[in-house]
Amino acid sequence: MPQIYCKYHPSIPARWACRQCQIDYCSQCSPRGEKKPQPDCPVCGNKLESLGAGNVITPFWHRIPHFFIYPANLVPLLVMLSLLIVGAVVSGSLFGFLIQLAIVIVFIKYAYVVLEQSAQGYLQPKPFSMSDITDELELPFKQLLVIFVMYSANDIVLEKLGSGAFTITILLSVISFPASVMVLAVEHRFFSAFNPVVVMATIKRIGLSYLILCIFLGLLLSGSWFVMDVVQGTVPDSLVLPTVNFVSMYFSLIMFHMMGYVIYQYHENLGYQIEQEFDEATDNSVVVNGQPQKTTREFEILIQEGKQDEASIRMQQQIAENPNDMALWQQYHKFLHVTKDKNNLEKYGSKYISRLLHEGRPSRAMQVFIDVRQMATDFKPDSAAERFELAKLLASNGQGRLAISLLNNLHRDFPSYADIPKAYHLVARLLCEQFNDDAKAKSILDFVIKKYPSHPDIKPISEYYQVINKLVKS
Repeated sequence: MPQIYCKYHPSIPARWACRQCQIDYCSQCSPRGEKKPQPDCPVCGNKLESLGAGNVITPFWHRIPHFFIYPANLVPLLVMLSLLIVGAVVSGSLFGFLIQLAIVIVFIKYAYVVLEQSAQGYLQPKPFSMSDITDELELPFKQLLVIFVMYSANDIVLEKLGSGAFTITILLSVISFPASVMVLAVEHRFFSAFNPVVVMATIKRIGLSYLILCIFLGLLLSGSWFVMDVVQGTVPDSLVLPTVNFVSMYFSLIMFHMMGYVIYQYHENLGYQIEQEFDEATDNSVVVNGQPQKTTREFEILIQEGKQDEASIRMQQQIAENPNDMALWQQYHKFLHVTKDKNNLEKYGSKYISRLLHEGRPSRAMQVFIDVRQMATDFKPDSAAERFELAKLLASNGQGRLAISLLNNLHRDFPSYADIPKAYHLVARLLCEQFNDDAKAKSILDFVIKKYPSHPDIKPISEYYQVINKLVKS
């Protein structure tokens, strides 16, 4: 079946489809989370239909180079080197054998951690913590027990039924072993990993790809043996054992990462719940089993579909539900400015400016004010303090005329505002120093001195008044 791509990101495979609108969406355009495991169509609001993870996730046989690179990442590399160093230090000690056995157990447990993380959609190693090893430490013992039981069963077949039957059971064991490992990683139960019904059901759900997986695992195993043979013939005797152990660990992590990825690729067929989907096109991980994603893509989609009014209503609803989401405020402001919605631009512009000033972003608040003023020439914020703060910013940025207009009639709009004298002092300074209108500056200060004679800042205002008075007389 040909791959289906997102309408709005033509290079990205689609994850969801709306049959009513005939629109296909990628994971970026159809966010979902814990409260919305099945997203709604941004256009019509109906539930979207899954196109299946197979349309999005790259088949594992196309990611072979990534599997080889995975163990070379910092975290797995440090784990392997740490275990090798410990093994080298204790190799000659009295309890060396027991410690070496413990190292094998720890490594198997870490290999299962890699498998489980890969199966959850984490295609880069997560930070390491001791709980990765200590939690469910019995898992490696269950794995060793599965191997022992398989070996014993085949030994019994050889003894009772002969070499012909033994060849068949060995072949079945080899083919089913990767599925057994995957079942153990998912369910953590020994009897499930050894249950032929469960193992065969896993193989059936993966389908023909499971055979391809077995071929690659066989090639990797053969490759690791070949590298070990080369090492033994080229590396000094003192380094042979640690080098061989490193090669064995490296190839083992490649195989476990590959098996985890196969679970991830076929998680819907296997009924396995994943935490995130990895978007190959954007190199991003999209959380699908955690907190709901915050996105403004639905608004952009509505705008592209020519539904500006509906986009505006939904943005207002989102702002009401998430008043602290400054990215949402910014997008809505930009939307209103582009669509020339003067009424909402003034209404939400005042609120946006207030939030920006409260958040300590005065420069952005000033720019929003200038944007609104371009369309609404009489626009002013609703608060006297915000008007004064913006006026000071505008004045210091060469926008004296806008600053003066912002403070015009402040005493009439807010008669009880305590800083009116300071605001009008700023107006007088701008009139005098930037626009050479000394007479008007003098009349404003005349009003301030007569109206607010006991204001704490009346002394510097009176001193500036004397300067202007001399300029007027001269």
